[in-house]
This record gives sequence, structure tokens and C-alpha cells, in this order.
Amino acid sequence: MFDLLIDVRPRTDESLLGYLHRLADANGLEGRVLQKEAKSATCAQYLAMVHGNGAHPSWLPVHKELAGRPLQTTRLWNLRLPRYCPACLAESLHWRARWDISLMTACGRHKLRLLDCCQNCGKHLSWDRHNASYCLSCAHPLTIRAGIEKHVAYEELWFVRELEQRLMRQSRMLDLPLKHIDLDRFHEIAFRLGAGVMRQLGRMPRKVRLARSMDVAQPIALSAGRIFSRWPKGLFDVLEKIRGCSAEMATGGPTAIFGILHQEFSSLYKDDVLFIREVFDSYLKGRWPHCARRLTCSAEVLSASDLYISAQLTP
Repeated sequence: MFDLLIDVRPRTDESLLGYLHRLADANGLEGRVLQKEAKSATCAQYLAMVHGNGAHPSWLPVHKELAGRPLQTTRLWNLRLPRYCPACLAESLHWRARWDISLMTACGRHKLRLLDCCQNCGKHLSWDRHNASYCLSCAHPLTIRAGIEKHVAYEELWFVRELEQRLMRQSRMLDLPLKHIDLDRFHEIAFRLGAGVMRQLGRMPRKVRLARSMDVAQPIALSAGRIFSRWPKGLFDVLEKIRGCSAEMATGGPTAIFGILHQEFSSLYKDDVLFIREVFDSYLKGRWPHCARRLTCSAEVLSASDLYISAQLTP
């Protein structure tokens, strides 16, 4: 491949960037050399793998994004600051494809928080200096687990497992409205709503373009997990928390209280995610009955979600 002397077979769950760097290392090259070649690759063997002949499903969209032709939203793939699970690396020294998802913040198998910094020197990992076994800055082994590991909440673990299931295109018994949503769409909605929640709670910068850093991705993933893991009650609980923390609670309407999050819900008008907006509108009807006529999403009778949330709002 790439006319190199030593060929390396990709692992079944290996990320494209991880494979390119592992292949480069086997041939005594810098990983960024092959990463650059992959952007305009004409190697038939490589292109065949990218298009599904023996490679992980993530390879094609990641390849197209590297080549400047993304199939999916650019927020989906984190191709700048690699993350890893030290327990997974200890089992096998290759980079997992699921770690490249922007909101993948924990290992669903080992229940550990993913790391994007060396635990010894604290420097961020990057693909320019990536090695699957040790930190190139201080030579500290990446497979060594810290003595005190951060607890990962149930909601966050639920969320990252949902991302992984969708990445592998495997069906899972989800709460009915969520089951049909694919990885790209699910990640996009989770990103927008999770970031909106954190902004309204004053825990996130106003401008969040990409979830490259764990400091940004982790609270968004946790918020998304809280919303969707117990749907629709999870959304109801999150909205109540925001309402209780808002300075506008006593006199303000939903637009003032929920701010940018209200805009995010209002933009969900396509058929595949309309049910999310309907649940949000049902919540508004319960708290602000006088706003019901102004809601764009109306129905002749209360849906099952309306009845459920109305019952929850009853003192």
C-alpha cells in the first residue's frame, strides 16, 4: 500500500488515522507523511479498503473529510486532538475508530473517561506527535492508568454507547422515537441541544464550533445523555433545571428563560426529529398555557408524550 516496503493489515475496529500512523511507523516514516498522501491517494488497495473492502465503516467519511469532501457534518469527527482509553490500549496497541467521534468521551466497555492528554506531562496528544504506546514529549507509557480515575455518570455512558452502536450500524432497543436516527443526525442533535443546555446554565462559552477538547465535549455529552437516556422525562428534568436557575423564572417567558436552546428546539421541523420539538412544545403548553396558540407545532388532541408530560407537571 502506498508503494511501501512493509504492509500492515488494519484491525477490525481501527481508526483510519490510527492505521495510517501505524503503517508509517512500521516503515520508519512520520505519520503525517501518509496522512498527507491519503488526502489525494490513488492507491487502489487503500481506496478499496476505504470504500468498505475490509475496513471499518468510519473510514469512508473520515477519508472524505481529510480530502476536503465531508459526507457528514464536520462536527462528527475529531481529527485534531486524539483521545484514548488506557485500558483498551493495554489490550492492543491500535487506535479505535470510535475514539474519533467528537462527542465520544468515555469507554463504554471499561467505563473509563477517555484521555486527550499525557497523564505525566499534561500535554495534549496530536496526530503530528501520535504514537500508540507512549507520549513523544516525555516517553510516558499511555497504557498506564492513573491511580485516581474520574467517575463516568450513567447518562454519559449510555450516550457514548449509543454513538458506538450507530457507528457500527447495529440495531438496539431504544425508546421508540430515537431508534430510527442514524449516527450523523443523532450526533448533530445531541451536540446542538447539549451545548445549548450548558450555555443556558452558564457553563459553556458562547461560541462552540467543535468538540475537539475533552473540556468541551464531556459536558455536552453528559447533557445529551441526560436528555435522551430517559426520554422524554430526561428532557423535562433538564428544562426544569434551567428554568429553576434562570433569573427570568418569575416574570420571563420561555424565550427569555431558554434563550438559544429555545431557538435550537424551534429549528427541529424535519420529520425525523419533529417528535423532539413536539415534546418541547408540550412542556411549554404545561408551563405557559397562554403561549399555546403561538406554538408552531400544534395537534388536534394531546399525543402520548403530551399526556405523559402533562401528568408530570400536575402538582
